[in-house]
Amino acid sequence: MSMLGVDMEERFLRLARHVKRRGQFDRVGFLNMEVSNSTSELLPEVDLVIVLSVWHHWVLYFGLEEATVLLKK
Repeated sequence: MSMLGVDMEERFLRLARHVKRRGQFDRVGFLNMEVSNSTSELLPEVDLVIVLSVWHHWVLYFGLEEATVLLKK
C-alpha cells in the first residue's frame, strides 16, 4: 500500500519525513499544498482518505458550506 501525506505547513512535513526515515517506511510520500475546492482536483484518486485535525481549519478558512463540499470530494 502506498501512502501520501498532504499538509500546507512545511514544519509538519519535516516531522513526518523524519518519522518516515526513522521507521524505514516504504512507499510513503509527502506533498506541501493547501487543499481547497480549487486544488482538490490536483490530488490523486485514492482508495482511502483520512482527514486528521483539519476540518475545523477548513470551516474557519472556507466557511461551513464550502468545507462540506470539500469533504465530500
